[in-house]
Amino acid sequence: MLTKSRRSPRVLGSSLGRRRRRRFSPLMLIGITVTVLVALIGAGLFAVLPRFQSHAAAAANTFCTLTIPANPLSAQGLATPYQLAATNPASGPCNEANVAQSAFVQADILDPATGQITT
Repeated sequence: MLTKSRRSPRVLGSSLGRRRRRRFSPLMLIGITVTVLVALIGAGLFAVLPRFQSHAAAAANTFCTLTIPANPLSAQGLATPYQLAATNPASGPCNEANVAQSAFVQADILDPATGQITT
């Protein structure tokens, strides 16, 4: 034969012939970014949430005072809200949402004309 032999196309594209350069994929960048963000958010939640919930473990102040407005049956007295406050502010606040500190006011109304009592 008078012609040179050619290499097969397989040999040229294989790792034996020359190395291919890998490209940086945008999907790989997105995957790494999402993984890092999820890890940071998870670590932040474990570090921050216990600080917000620490006040719930404190003992509730059981010495609360309910302040009734002057003339509670007048229009001005009915429009004025009752106030729940700590007897000793150093013992902690009083909160109506706390079951150990909630207050309830009940009254009986006497109608002098009829002598009827309404609760």
